[in-house]
Amino acid sequence: MESKRVNDFMSSDFNKISENETLRKCLNQLKKQRTPVAIVIDKNDNYVGVIAKRFITRSDYNESSTRVQKLMKKAPVLTKRHKIMYAAKLMLENNIRLLPVMERNKLIAAVSDEDIIHQAVLTEWGKNPISNIETNNPYTCGPDDSIGSVLKLFRSHNISHAPVVSNEELKGIISLRDIQEFLTQPRVRQTQGDRKGEKKRLMKIKVKTIMNSPVITISHNDSLFNAEKKMHDNNIESLIIVDKNSEDIDGIVTKQDFLQPIADLIPKDKLITIQFIPRNVEISDEIKNKMIERFNSFVRKVKEIVIPNREQRANLKVIFKAYGENQKGDQKVNCDMQLFSRLDIFNVSSDGYGLFDIYQAALKEMEKKIKRKIGDI
Repeated sequence: MESKRVNDFMSSDFNKISENETLRKCLNQLKKQRTPVAIVIDKNDNYVGVIAKRFITRSDYNESSTRVQKLMKKAPVLTKRHKIMYAAKLMLENNIRLLPVMERNKLIAAVSDEDIIHQAVLTEWGKNPISNIETNNPYTCGPDDSIGSVLKLFRSHNISHAPVVSNEELKGIISLRDIQEFLTQPRVRQTQGDRKGEKKRLMKIKVKTIMNSPVITISHNDSLFNAEKKMHDNNIESLIIVDKNSEDIDGIVTKQDFLQPIADLIPKDKLITIQFIPRNVEISDEIKNKMIERFNSFVRKVKEIVIPNREQRANLKVIFKAYGENQKGDQKVNCDMQLFSRLDIFNVSSDGYGLFDIYQAALKEMEKKIKRKIGDI
């Protein structure tokens, strides 16, 4: 699989839209796509950004008058020579499911998460059991739980899908996308003022109202190839893994679970690697470079503790999420940091104003937590 390059699986038939189109037209177009993301172009057909359906459904902008350029975001650009694991890594780091492919500054194709996953499972890797990548013991909810409680569950554990269970029996599945699509239906979506008044009522709506049932399931012994085919054929983003005999839930697998091991094939030339995951936050190149410099300083302080054996590796995952009201033009941001190592899994969180400041505060707390683990402080 490591030899596969973007040229092997990129597609010239991809979804694109003008930066001057309205959000309403864009949303209607994205609802028809398997991958709800579009490449944004200017009047000269030049690439200028990407827009995802979730950008629109999470915003309060008037869809009839607001233009795509208001919500589009820049995404990393691929070339035909980039390897498959690099494409997967960029998708995970930027939380975007479609990336442009450029040649001599011209947009020539695009690559989706489905393109990457399908290409990967056609190799020997696709013969491995789904148990190799599944998430065990997934968080669940009940059919009578409220949408509000499920959103809280999703935010707390950084997940986007949950099996719906009643009396230990699998009743359905609900995703963040299901909730967003429900809230953007014409009979639900309100004007900004009305929506504020309706928010409490909508958050009380029960899971069983919008969950998907029956659930598409698979056994943990099935291959990655079969799992990908089942997801593609049913146009779904996750599968519930069940025990063949007892029908108990063994785990869950999502497209992100497929992408992560592909991205992990990138040669580890560093003992501790970092992965930025901005959920609804823009990180400028300048700020990211400062963050990497600060990360390198952090590595020098803790690497002998975290990875005493140079054959070992560790990964620091940094998740940014904006929330709350803007204050003086700035929005409050939460930074969740997770360090995965042989020593332990460390979790810290910081929030406030200013991406770099909260990132730096979280790194300091992470350093203290690591040293407490071995009794240094």
